Amino acid sequence: AGGGAATEKYAITQIDVHPAYNADTYVNNLAMVQFDQDSKVSFQNYIGIDPDEWNDHFFIRHSLSSTTSLTWNNIIAFSSTDTPSYCEEASRAYSENPDDFLCNYAASLSVYNNTCKVPYGVVFAAVQPDDLSLVAIHSHSAVYGPSMCSKQRKLHYYTVLRNYIGWAAGVLGRSVGGFAKDADYEFKPDQEYEMEKASSDEVEGVTLFSGDRYSQDPVDPKLAQVEPEPAQASESSSESPVESTSSKSPPVV
Repeated sequence: AGGGAATEKYAITQIDVHPAYNADTYVNNLAMVQFDQDSKVSFQNYIGIDPDEWNDHFFIRHSLSSTTSLTWNNIIAFSSTDTPSYCEEASRAYSENPDDFLCNYAASLSVYNNTCKVPYGVVFAAVQPDDLSLVAIHSHSAVYGPSMCSKQRKLHYYTVLRNYIGWAAGVLGRSVGGFAKDADYEFKPDQEYEMEKASSDEVEGVTLFSGDRYSQDPVDPKLAQVEPEPAQASESSSESPVESTSSKSPPVV
């Protein structure tokens, strides 16, 4: 848990989907998942609340190598602050709510096969000189073609979490930790926050994917072998104390 060596199973006690979640457009694609608190393992990730402090974005994947022994694969990290110019074109949710998403082409090989590249789970931001805060979670992907495993252009969209701190606190009945380096930075969470509605009309030639990122399997006849994405940033393994999720949509805060 939390990226450390200690690992433990948690029992889910409650799931609350954001009331304005739209399964067609993926606006407000979040859910609060609460776990059994009777655990010897504890961790906390603070949500970054001041985008002006985010010097770099780290797209992170931390996956289990075995659900029986609860052992973890190495953390995979991809560093990039690029926003491709075609992000707005491919997702109507993004075009209506550009400040509520991070968009990037970053992807890594699926843990289920070595031919399909899938999006990362979460995004952390670097706050200089040495702080790291959770800022976004994968919402949906847009593919110019029929498959996440195809050779066509792919874009991945991550919901920015800062605006949902108020809603999360309302669900939990307690405060949710936010982080800003500037002690004077003021941020007032809105418990009723929701994105602007987006058109459900399909974008010609684009297929949207969400849910279990690892379920994309090239054995399916619809799927084709993937080719590497153009290299625009470095990808590396890390042992930083971070956490990601591979749960089904909507993602969890």
